[in-house]
Amino acid sequence: MPTLRSRIEEAVRLQTTQPNFGVVLLGLFFGKAVYADRGKKEPSAGGPRYAAPIQFLGRHTLLIYLIHQPILIAVLWALGLISF
Repeated sequence: MPTLRSRIEEAVRLQTTQPNFGVVLLGLFFGKAVYADRGKKEPSAGGPRYAAPIQFLGRHTLLIYLIHQPILIAVLWALGLISF
């Protein structure tokens, strides 16, 4: 059974960064061109009540990511889908 490390190494070998870098540059160019006349908007202080959970998730994205990653890896390891 292939390990997680071997799968990551294989994916890295298959995917080069040079074609993707061109897509990033195109996105930067078109973003500057389309949104050049728009000023920087400040986030609104409030919002609809139903949007409060979504606003919470948006403000704490890094914390949510850091908490769920070890849990997800532990579940996959416990199920035997990955090995270290």
